[in-house]
Amino acid sequence: MSHRYGIQAAYVDEMEIVTGEGSLLICSKDENRDLFDYTRGGLGQCGIITSVIIPLVKAPTKIRTYKLFYPVADALCFLEDIRSCVESGEIELIHAFLKPCTKDGIGSIVGHDEFAGSSSAFKTMVEEGESNKSLVFFLELGCYVWNDYDQGTYSSDAVKHLLAPKQMCTGNYFTKEYDFQTYITRDPPVVKTNKAHGAVPHPSYATFIDEKYVLTLLEHHIGSGERGDDSTNEILIIPVKSNSKVCSGHDVRMFPMPKGSELSFFILFLGSVIPRSGETSQNIMAKIRAHHRSLHALSNALGGKRYSYDTITSEVKGENSWKQHFGEETWRGLVAAKRKFDPNHILCPGIPIWSKDTTSDDVQSIG
Repeated sequence: MSHRYGIQAAYVDEMEIVTGEGSLLICSKDENRDLFDYTRGGLGQCGIITSVIIPLVKAPTKIRTYKLFYPVADALCFLEDIRSCVESGEIELIHAFLKPCTKDGIGSIVGHDEFAGSSSAFKTMVEEGESNKSLVFFLELGCYVWNDYDQGTYSSDAVKHLLAPKQMCTGNYFTKEYDFQTYITRDPPVVKTNKAHGAVPHPSYATFIDEKYVLTLLEHHIGSGERGDDSTNEILIIPVKSNSKVCSGHDVRMFPMPKGSELSFFILFLGSVIPRSGETSQNIMAKIRAHHRSLHALSNALGGKRYSYDTITSEVKGENSWKQHFGEETWRGLVAAKRKFDPNHILCPGIPIWSKDTTSDDVQSIG
């Protein structure tokens, strides 16, 4: 969840792979480079990864978190604050969520005692949001804490200075320090929400979109009457830089991001199909899927790139649509790699890339 490093697949140094035509190969940037390029983020099209070599870095001792809340009316301020946190160099971790604005919901996030001790302005914001059935952006920031305080960039005074103007937006921010190992092994909010909903379908749509269009996409979602019950949806928002921008790691051809973007945002829309009185699960699923398709159509029109491991991916069919997604050069390389490493198309795990019987327009093919 750190904007500092780009895409995780960029840091794979070497892999052992069983290809579709039965060979066991080692690949890296210096050996079997085509297999290396088209397996990382490659949707399982060229081989089965049996081992990976990745670099390790020293882990901090603790992480100090800062939790802030913004009414949906302050969406622009929320996004501007994220950018300022990215640019500050003081923050390691940034992720955000869109939540129902309720006292119980926010109390469960920050702790009910902490909520009770918050400012009157913050409590008023929450009470008004709850009475209006509004949504709120929840932003969590994380700063690494080291034993000797010399190996990291963490500075309590610097972070407090960074957050000072943001108090005017929310009336309060909440801070807590965790053991780092405990923090990274606990269930993240998205998983906790899904567990609370039980064993039900979770249709999803996820995209990478340039920062200048994030507000447009979020406004489309918030303004829709078909997005479903807000308490059964989880919206995850994370700023991400490409590896060309962070100047670190290897190129990941199979992980396209918006062209020319200085800062992109990963946005995940994850629903839960919970039966309600008077409405069947099938009807709820159909509404969520239709809403996700509308989000995808808008993101695609704005130059966004879908994250190819969501429900929408199963609906995007045909070589022309995938060529549009990857771009001409990457598509030619993928076709050659498929022909070389999986000529009999044994490895096509539920992703309909290779059919030819759909339109060339990715939006039309799922609309």
